[in-house]
Amino acid sequence: MKLISAAFEKEMRRLHRAELEKSAELRRDFKQARKKDSSAVSRVGRRLLLPLFWILIPASLVLKENNLELALTVISFWAAGSAFRWGQQWFQHFYASEELVIFHLLPLNDEQIFQIQKQKYLRSLGWIFWELLVAYLVLGLFSSALRPPLYLLPLAALAQSLLVLAMGLHLASYLHMLPLGVIAGLLRMTAIILFLWGINRSDYIDNIINFSHWFFPTGWLNYTIVQLSLKKDWIAGVMLIPVAALIFGMRFSWRRLRGFYSLEGFEILPSTSGAPDANNEELTDASFGPRRGPTEIEDNISERLFLQGVNWEASGWFERIVARVLNHRERILTEFLVAEKPGWSRQMQITMIVWVVACLVVWAFGTYGGTITFFSAYILATASLPLFGGEWRGLRQSPSGGVFLPGFSVFPIAFNEIVRILVKVNLLRILCASPFLLSFSAAAAYRLGHSAFSGLNICAEILALLVMLQPLFVLLPISKSTNDTTRMKPLWFLVFLPMLIVGILLGIAVFMVSSVSFKLVLYALVFLISGGFFTLYRWMYRKGKFDLLSERMGEQQ
Repeated sequence: MKLISAAFEKEMRRLHRAELEKSAELRRDFKQARKKDSSAVSRVGRRLLLPLFWILIPASLVLKENNLELALTVISFWAAGSAFRWGQQWFQHFYASEELVIFHLLPLNDEQIFQIQKQKYLRSLGWIFWELLVAYLVLGLFSSALRPPLYLLPLAALAQSLLVLAMGLHLASYLHMLPLGVIAGLLRMTAIILFLWGINRSDYIDNIINFSHWFFPTGWLNYTIVQLSLKKDWIAGVMLIPVAALIFGMRFSWRRLRGFYSLEGFEILPSTSGAPDANNEELTDASFGPRRGPTEIEDNISERLFLQGVNWEASGWFERIVARVLNHRERILTEFLVAEKPGWSRQMQITMIVWVVACLVVWAFGTYGGTITFFSAYILATASLPLFGGEWRGLRQSPSGGVFLPGFSVFPIAFNEIVRILVKVNLLRILCASPFLLSFSAAAAYRLGHSAFSGLNICAEILALLVMLQPLFVLLPISKSTNDTTRMKPLWFLVFLPMLIVGILLGIAVFMVSSVSFKLVLYALVFLISGGFFTLYRWMYRKGKFDLLSERMGEQQ
């Protein structure tokens, strides 16, 4: 389906220019808006120029150690991070894209919207190929005896790009419950750290290289390239079988994602349609998809189905605990904030699985260095703790009249009521996750050659610091759906930013002092700063110093 009409756009431009000629104020506003729109050019420039950063990797390694395996390991970590990133981007493209605001107003069904977004998603993946192509081509700076043949480098970039796409689809289809964006950032950060600080530590680097060969499909591909082209180890070609299986299997993940794709419940979008061809030029009645008729709506109203909320006793053990600490109104508001799907018990089950895997990894490879332990601890923490306030679907944004507003803003829900619920639930989640984190910390400390008690002590200090910061963290889900950072820039720089810096320094000092009394004083100061931040933000919220509207959808979508 074509959504562009050249004649219509030409006429709209003519009318637009005519209106601009009538008003100097309009011309001034237009110039300001055009400056913002020009950021698209800068984004394209960054995407073209940023991959040239890869030139620094082989160039630096050539000058220092000529370590090809280290360069490929850095690429493996970066490509793995890209796979997690594109797994997260699937949901951004298909469920939270700003284009959905326009699609709300057009007679499009799910199949047609899926086809449009699919083309955008696949086109955007072309930047991954460009990035990896630059990364592999600059490996040609190595001497011919130390690198694969030049003709093999573009093929490796193409295979790695397909592998990134396949892994992204598999992650979005089967492991969507993981914090994909957080893991992506961690992997890319590891790649940068490995490049900057790991060059001169050969024993440490060998362990990292072996780790990438064992656990990352992107590392399997690079390992096979080195073994086949340089060491003539043809048996290593067997590693191409799981790589090919992952790439071939992405067609099934794609079908799975397409089968579950539905925008029913997103504003006024229709549900899945049975239209035979989503690319038809002509719109028919089938383009609108089946919709709920008035009789079904009347039946739901008469049967009072819309009043049925969460069954707290049947939702899971954690939900039963939450229901006991909330009063009647708080339970009703919590149903709204979680969109009637708490999922906390299921999240704890995932935490248990991640805990088992993390403990096994640390117990098996913990003696090789702290990076593996840090990586495992980070994944366990993000899977078990409500970091940065947790995930609350009722606080997400929805499109309205060209802007975005949070769902709670159109309902009679007080600021304090939201905060009380977030604090109660987050404290319970921290309490229930503590046994997993404490036991993991003890095992990790033991494998690193320290006492298990030292691991328990560090973990307890981190958990206590997280509790002290709850007044600050519960503001983050609310802040994401407002324009507070754009409306109050002087206040952010003069008041909030200094408070944050002081709080961070006090938090670091907690781990540097040994006296228990000093630690308690530091915890109290952190809590006071966090509480002061909360009190000031709540005052500005109530006084209307900023709006619950924003021009762009928040990242939490």
